[in-house]
Amino acid sequence: MPSASQRQPPNSYRALSRAASALAVLVAVAWWLARLFAERWASVQWAAWVGIEWAALATSLLAALALLLYRADRRRTSSRRTSAPRLGLIVALLLVALTARAWNLHRLVLPAATRTPSDVRIGYLNLSAQDVHDWPALADRMDIVFVANRPFNADLQPAWSWISGDETTHDAAVIGRCAVMSRLPVRRWGLAQLDFSDVWPASDPADRPEQAWAAWFQFEQSSGEPLTVWVVDLPSPIELSRRLVVARLLERVRSWRGTAYATDAAGVRTTEPGASFPMPDVIVGDFNTPRWSRALPAIESRLGVREVSARISVGPASTFGLPVALWPIDLLYSSDDWKPTAHSTVRLDGLRHRAIAATFTPLP
Repeated sequence: MPSASQRQPPNSYRALSRAASALAVLVAVAWWLARLFAERWASVQWAAWVGIEWAALATSLLAALALLLYRADRRRTSSRRTSAPRLGLIVALLLVALTARAWNLHRLVLPAATRTPSDVRIGYLNLSAQDVHDWPALADRMDIVFVANRPFNADLQPAWSWISGDETTHDAAVIGRCAVMSRLPVRRWGLAQLDFSDVWPASDPADRPEQAWAAWFQFEQSSGEPLTVWVVDLPSPIELSRRLVVARLLERVRSWRGTAYATDAAGVRTTEPGASFPMPDVIVGDFNTPRWSRALPAIESRLGVREVSARISVGPASTFGLPVALWPIDLLYSSDDWKPTAHSTVRLDGLRHRAIAATFTPLP
């Protein structure tokens, strides 16, 4: 007869250890299934917004709990036949490794890229009808800064401190709710409105978000070649299908025929009716969609661009959320003619969105 100390109570540490390990596996599987299928249905697409780092954290905590309970069970009993909860630990380690890969942590050991005279550094700032309380100083100033969704009374004068060069080389343009300040001359620009009125969630019309839009700008480089940048702002309601939003963006820029504005070297401004969207070298904006969304690859395949932060940023590159940024929804894309060499985010006091910045090298 075993002694009382050798009998296992119904809720033993061993059972709890197995339960914690099984729960770790269940969390990982649920996260994986959400990534694969949630965005097929707009009603549950929010489930795909959980970053891999949060899945890795949850499974790691559960796997650690399972291991602690297993060791406690080994200490309080004389049995040595139980096996460690390895499956939960293996799944947790796998997600941690995938997180390290998604965050490009291997780049920490790579030498920092050095800027060349032909490099262009681009910044993007989404005010979302807010105002910046304090403009931080930048160690590396930018060549072009886009300010989206600005209040019409917003003071953007401090933003010029972010632009390299001096007043004699500065240029600017404003169209709709997008302003651009630049060291490079702004030569042409246009704007298309994106209509989602037929799919807005049922609500008071006064509560509907601002209209979505897509703008394009062409800058004159020192070589004389144009640099074409698209700036987009997609709708925010999570009830809207991200696949539908991206498809409508692509269809709108493909079919758009509108008025373009142009300024020559002498400062003479003209209009060009019937213009179309030029193919982009860089796309930047508030996509209101996390960078891992299965809706976004359509942009890459249709326009021949690739997302920048997933390739070269170190860390999660999250841009939205208070008090901690949780989602990378302000994104940059570049064509194969422009190689990104640096990507970073900048927190500005008073804003929900972080600014993003990237450096690009033109390829021959």
